[in-house]
Amino acid sequence: MSAVANIQPSIVKRNALCFMLLAVNIIGFIYQSYYIQNIGGDWLLPTDTDSYVFIILGANEANLTLTGEPWRLVSNIFLHADIAHLLFNMVALLAIGPYTEEHFGKLKMLAIYLVSGISASLVSALWYSSAGSQGNELYDSLAYSVFQTQILRINISVGASGAIMGLAGANLASMLAKMAAAHQAEPQQKKHLNYTLIMVGLTLAYGLQKGVDSSAHIGGLISGSLFAGILLCCHAIKSKLIRSTLSLISIVAVAGLLLGAIQASQQPDSESMQDARETIMAKMAEYQQARALELQRSLAQQQIALDKKNRPDPVSAEVAAGIEIPIGGFADDVYQTADGRWLYASIGKSNQLIQIDLQKNNHLRTYSAPPLPKTNDGCPHNMCRRMGVSGIATSPDGKLIYVTSMQPDALSVLDTERGKIVKTLPLGQFPRAMLLTNDGKRAYVINSVDNTLSVINLQDYSIERVIAFSGGNAEHYGFGRQLAMALSPDEKWLAFANTIGSTVELINTKTLEPLPIRENEAEILNVQSLRFLADNKQLRIVTDNTLLDISVPDRAITQQVLSCEGKELQNAVLNSDGTLIAVQTPSADHWLLVKISTRSVIGYYPLTTIGYGMKFSNNDGLLFDKGLNDIRVLDRDRSLDPQDTEITPLCFEDPNNQDDIGW
Repeated sequence: MSAVANIQPSIVKRNALCFMLLAVNIIGFIYQSYYIQNIGGDWLLPTDTDSYVFIILGANEANLTLTGEPWRLVSNIFLHADIAHLLFNMVALLAIGPYTEEHFGKLKMLAIYLVSGISASLVSALWYSSAGSQGNELYDSLAYSVFQTQILRINISVGASGAIMGLAGANLASMLAKMAAAHQAEPQQKKHLNYTLIMVGLTLAYGLQKGVDSSAHIGGLISGSLFAGILLCCHAIKSKLIRSTLSLISIVAVAGLLLGAIQASQQPDSESMQDARETIMAKMAEYQQARALELQRSLAQQQIALDKKNRPDPVSAEVAAGIEIPIGGFADDVYQTADGRWLYASIGKSNQLIQIDLQKNNHLRTYSAPPLPKTNDGCPHNMCRRMGVSGIATSPDGKLIYVTSMQPDALSVLDTERGKIVKTLPLGQFPRAMLLTNDGKRAYVINSVDNTLSVINLQDYSIERVIAFSGGNAEHYGFGRQLAMALSPDEKWLAFANTIGSTVELINTKTLEPLPIRENEAEILNVQSLRFLADNKQLRIVTDNTLLDISVPDRAITQQVLSCEGKELQNAVLNSDGTLIAVQTPSADHWLLVKISTRSVIGYYPLTTIGYGMKFSNNDGLLFDKGLNDIRVLDRDRSLDPQDTEITPLCFEDPNNQDDIGW
């Protein structure tokens, strides 16, 4: 303690290494605290559950350290269990370190600190790989006991105390050597010796309780004393050159012996330790997943509160129901032009294309096609006869309209000024869904009966390629099935829900090669909607009860969101960037608008008639509800109070009981 009490102006210069070690330990604690806080833990007073994070950061754990991760012998020295643990060790460092640095020098002190710390960690790992793993009651614990099974107790150790005990051992060796040489002790030496002995005694006594690594303390004390003894023997030589040379050789030799001991201690073939290692790794993965979920929930609650504060005031049911525009039939598809002015609706039953003015919200014009042939007389509707206008798109300038199946098995090109078909391009059987590139030079069309994709060059109306999907022909499937398709923002990837093959096909738009996506090698069924996220690296897929995020192009599942209580997501559709989802309530009397990141309902709209599907406007400000004989235009900001519904379609998964919980 005298080294702390007798502070002089030059103390920082004289004890630079001591203060450097102090700074490194504090920086290590700041880093671990930042990490713990970022995953939702308590950085100030971590709980037993938070102890998993210490394994992730590099704590000493015998079953990991001795089976291929010896770096933990070093990393754990710069971690601390909590702020009290850090403060205790740093006070001890300031009490012991200056004397060590002044009597051994900076290089030798650093060598003692590291050799003692690593030796202490090695002794600890070896102890807990044998006696400690059987649950010895006296030395049963370390910094934290992470978790316990019926046959194995797994412990972790963190902290600089082993290295500091090594410095204490070096001090004792130095002081005893000086006292022996002088055959007497000066009062100041006796005082410092007593302080050091008291600190060592208290530390060892403290180690008798659970939660303290006594084996590391003892290992550090002994290794520091022995190493200091070797250095003191070298120091006794009068020749400075020989003394310095032997000291350096001693440091290198001790380091070599320590590395050899670490190598010899590795037990990669130990069956019991490998089993324990696998258990720990599995628990670490569970911990990280649970923490990530907790953090996600916490951030979601903050965002929900912010969304609620900024949300427009609720409106009446009449206003929230939107504006009804009669179109005389059910719309198979709706398409908004790039300028946002016009909305086109395809009515397959009557084979008509309806143009709607979104500024005036009225039915402006009807494009009628030549009569369709009456084949397959047993079928009363165009859909089951594989005919009738379906998919819609327009050229960037809005002068041309592209529609599928207005003429049998063809793409029809309409001139908006003349209101007539000016070009017909034969395709496969019953082409339906269609997407255009932003420059309007290429179209992708799904031939629903053939289960193929036609890639069309719209500059010369040539077929670049026809891609056949897995599962073969869809002759025996419903011709009105959902054909979800999406193009990534950078247009490098196309995704299509292949119902026949029970997959989602990811297509490189340059090579035009399909890559099937499956959920953990299982089938992906009943895809309702899919969209690429804004980063172009994720594909979001909505099935009838699950939302999946798939990384592009490696096709790995990065997130799975469950529907609450396993309920079906009815008529679910994603917005343009995949951040929102519109879904009907189970009673089909309301539409819900859900923010996926928070799983919260942010829009609530009544259904005045039967709704058959929803589509978002280009800027997501409007929603187009396809009714039996009309289209209702809903304003996203004109909603009933979302708190009036207790239904939450998407849920966070509870890691404790594996149930689903909604907000």
